[in-house]
Amino acid sequence: KQWYQRRVRATTNCTLSNLQKAAFCVPDIVVFFNNIAYFLLIFAIPARFESFTNYSLTAATLYTSLIPLIGYISCMIIGFFASGEINAVWVMIVGNILFYTGGILAFGATTSFLDFPWSFEIGAVLAGFGDACVINVAVMSKFYLYEKWKLDTTGLAERSSELYNFSFNISTLVGTVLGGLALSRASEVPVVATTAFVCVFNVIGLVACWLV
Repeated sequence: KQWYQRRVRATTNCTLSNLQKAAFCVPDIVVFFNNIAYFLLIFAIPARFESFTNYSLTAATLYTSLIPLIGYISCMIIGFFASGEINAVWVMIVGNILFYTGGILAFGATTSFLDFPWSFEIGAVLAGFGDACVINVAVMSKFYLYEKWKLDTTGLAERSSELYNFSFNISTLVGTVLGGLALSRASEVPVVATTAFVCVFNVIGLVACWLV
């Protein structure tokens, strides 16, 4: 009987308003766009380096590996600090801004109008760290929101993981395809402009999510 009462209480406490349901999905939308941009960079930059710079494809691929390397190191750092209480939504906001700024700089190193000394190196560090902030904290942000809304978190890990995995896997496919469409000079302005727009869109969504 006590178990049944706890389950009923948990179900009652997990009722979300329409605004809360929308806010609950925002981190997954951010992960979706973030991952598209990430895989576009990983697949497009080596070929663009080979086409538009003096790098060989092998050197360009190794050079591009700076982004996931920085991301891996950042994951360990963020994981250490995440053991304490953090505002997960604001970590995602900062990570989102850093990631897209870095992505524009890294991609810009292969363009005809954004290439300047150390642009790729700076971009790789920002993109790697920003990506780690978004990817690592996305599921944690759901718990932050539930605690803020004073709702029971029973079953939240499973629901959050399902949404996260679906968003991550679909965006990986989309990003890989778009990476093949970002290899020409004609694609440079649309890629940079779209990236900047998505950055602003994500920040607005996350701020709205935090305010709910």
